[in-house]
Amino acid sequence: MEANRLELRGILVSVMEECDEEPHLYFQPPENVKLEYPCMVYHLKTMDTRKANDKPYYKTIAFDITYITRSPASGVPTRMLSEQYMNFDRYYTAQNLHHYAYTYTNTLKEV
Repeated sequence: MEANRLELRGILVSVMEECDEEPHLYFQPPENVKLEYPCMVYHLKTMDTRKANDKPYYKTIAFDITYITRSPASGVPTRMLSEQYMNFDRYYTAQNLHHYAYTYTNTLKEV
């Protein structure tokens, strides 16, 4: 899982830097961490194994990603859509912040 998480982190850093934003990334942050905006918060969503003849043959991993910003004019939300394995889930506002939620699903790199 660590290889997949680091690969995803690299993608998120690239997206934010391409959109001229400081890459503030938080993986499963504890409640007491003060977030700096704009930022991306990502969590492990699920790991799945498909089996045939009682043997694993296909393993996937998914992460929930939320891009949080004060500005609704950021280029990051549309740039995220150009990434392979990235799906937009929903948009919402909370505490005057714009939240763009995505799911990233990929094949496990390590077994």
